[in-house]
Amino acid sequence: RVAMALAFGGLLIIWLAARGRTPPMLPLAAVTPAMHHAVVTLRGEVSRQPRIHRTAGRTDYVSFPLSDSSNSIYAYAYPPLAGQLVNAGHLPERGARVSATGTLTLHDSGTLRLRLDRADAICPAADNTTPPAP
Repeated sequence: RVAMALAFGGLLIIWLAARGRTPPMLPLAAVTPAMHHAVVTLRGEVSRQPRIHRTAGRTDYVSFPLSDSSNSIYAYAYPPLAGQLVNAGHLPERGARVSATGTLTLHDSGTLRLRLDRADAICPAADNTTPPAP
């Protein structure tokens, strides 16, 4: 019983410590496939107008490329977050410099993408703020 209580207590402490942690701000060049499932903040320019994919009036997903001088990575969101971003007008315009926080995902094609996990995951980069941790 003592061992179980200590194990549970240790896990609780780790969870509480990780919950308040701010994801690291990384340049796009630092992102590698080994970072699959890492929660990070990336800063760059939206190099193309965001795409909004809809079916029968429902927003299926949204995506936009985030680029800097070294690399480019797609940021995306699925329902219900995709609809929230569209309805609230939180999708950035082409040319906007933003910070985006999310989870890196490695797709079958070998490309990394940034999955946005929260509606407040995108901030203008000019204000030097980091979006809240997911």
